[in-house]
Amino acid sequence: MRVLLTGDRGYLGEVTKRELSRCGLEIRGCDAGWFDPPGTPGERCDFRDLGEGELRGFDAVVHLAAVCNDASGEIVATATEALNHAATTEFARAARNAGVRSFVLASSCSVYGAAGDVYADEHYAPEPLTAYGASKLNAERDVLALGGPEFGATALRFATLYGYSPSFRSDLMVNRMVSTAWRFGRINTSGTGAAIRPMLHVADAAAAICATVAGDPALVTGRIFNVGRPGENFRVSDVADLVSGTFPEAQIMNVGSEDARTYSVAFDRFTTTFPEWRPRYRPADGVADVAAAYRRGDLAFPGADPEGWGTTDRRDHLLSLVRSAQLDEHFRRPSQLETGTEPLLPQSPSGE
Repeated sequence: MRVLLTGDRGYLGEVTKRELSRCGLEIRGCDAGWFDPPGTPGERCDFRDLGEGELRGFDAVVHLAAVCNDASGEIVATATEALNHAATTEFARAARNAGVRSFVLASSCSVYGAAGDVYADEHYAPEPLTAYGASKLNAERDVLALGGPEFGATALRFATLYGYSPSFRSDLMVNRMVSTAWRFGRINTSGTGAAIRPMLHVADAAAAICATVAGDPALVTGRIFNVGRPGENFRVSDVADLVSGTFPEAQIMNVGSEDARTYSVAFDRFTTTFPEWRPRYRPADGVADVAAAYRRGDLAFPGADPEGWGTTDRRDHLLSLVRSAQLDEHFRRPSQLETGTEPLLPQSPSGE
């Protein structure tokens, strides 16, 4: 099976690329390279430039490329909606017209907004609080509407991810708490940390994608799945306490106001549909593997700002690209628009 993986150099993408290869699939990647560290090899590819011609011959598309979180989505809200929703829908339509049989859309439990502790399942009416959450919900609706017997469209609403990846994100809750504990001796929570989040290790998320792609299309076509480990809904303060157990010298600090985004989520639909998917990790494992990456020296944050996060804080880095005109207000590279010289797809499969 030939699979196109967009966002293959991102946080989830790097781990998913490896997991899909383990499943015996032939992977081709497409990534715009927004968060590549300086000197990273690899050609840039913006999924918005791919049409039917480039998509012919693929059996499946796993679409991870997006403005990737609530904070980033507020930089240019209209551009977030255009990329995550409108462009994604057109991309899915091109895939369908090209004969792609399966389209897996990465979505987010962020769509649940302020659901609180009701254990929202897929029948719960989402009420996103952010441009990012709204864009993902809109994309789910329109991409799934394209599905049918010849085009299996599926949306996976992922819980809050954590854990080490070669394309690390320091802006995810567990990862940021470990990072600030390691670097600065502090663990920050919004307000008292009363907000609730579902949690999932990035490697378990990648395994869920592999199960979806390799599974029976009849089980997933036209369906939305919450994807997370059952029972893994935590208050932010509980996560802070967990990190504090590994870094007892770090001070827990309640800063700012309470986070309005709070949601507990039920994951029974996915675990029932894919009983062979057994998540291997819990938050304590994520704390340990991120801490181990720091100890190995695998994580560093170059730059003039001693408290900066480099490319690992997606919102801050994306904002810096826009402010320095390396990306325009549509999150496009001006040089690409002017020259048209960058290839549409890399010439060799990723992950080989």
